[in-house]
Amino acid sequence: MTLLDTVSDQAIQIARNGDSIKSLQLENDLFGKAPDGYGLVVVASGTSVVCQTVAASQKAHQSLLSRSDDRLQLELGSPPSVLSTSIDSAFMAAKRGQCGAIYGAAKDLKDLIASLRRDKKNYHVLPVWYSAADVEAEQKKVADHAASELRAQQAIDQKKRDDLVRAELVKKRTDSESKQREAQLQQENGVVARGMADSVLSRVKAFTSASGDEGHVAQEWSGLAHWFRGWQSEGWGLIWKMQKNDRQFNLLLFMSGGEGGILFH
Repeated sequence: MTLLDTVSDQAIQIARNGDSIKSLQLENDLFGKAPDGYGLVVVASGTSVVCQTVAASQKAHQSLLSRSDDRLQLELGSPPSVLSTSIDSAFMAAKRGQCGAIYGAAKDLKDLIASLRRDKKNYHVLPVWYSAADVEAEQKKVADHAASELRAQQAIDQKKRDDLVRAELVKKRTDSESKQREAQLQQENGVVARGMADSVLSRVKAFTSASGDEGHVAQEWSGLAHWFRGWQSEGWGLIWKMQKNDRQFNLLLFMSGGEGGILFH
């Protein structure tokens, strides 16, 4: 670990004296040549609220104010919080103990100090000053940062849209490939399926017409044989018919006397 250089009491006093001289010079300038720019006046009110009174380019001014957070915390006793308001409202808030420091333009600060003097209020000008050029440069930084954030968000949004389109294309391609595969399997297996169906139909027809293969069918499809024998014992006959799509049989039970019939699918 490295020991930091200690700062002597004399050096601290010199720094304080330098700040005091700069503060007095800024105050004198406000009532003399009235410099163009923006500064801070601290009011003894016991609050850490900083009233920011510049209406234009507020984000730039707040960014500039943040550079003085350490000094303001030292002056106000706690971390500062910025409140945007008018100079008149800031003065009234300072009188009520609701504003610990006021940030504003040179002309407004001059009028503020004159009012504080008239009301015999304690105040002092901080040795902090920002020119119009400082504000302009800070405004450009703020705008660039906002534009950068916007571009980043637009890129995120565009990626989300691209991902949705990509997912939809993959889904469509998958569905198409699935349908093509199904059609291919149907084509490849259709001949075999139809051959098996014809074989089964011919064997069942032979069984129901008592033209042969009765024992084998009865053994392989005992449920069908039992069902058919039940109907047959009641005087019913059967007609088998293959549907056009070659995937389903229609079975018509009819009375041997021709009095009626029942159609099964």
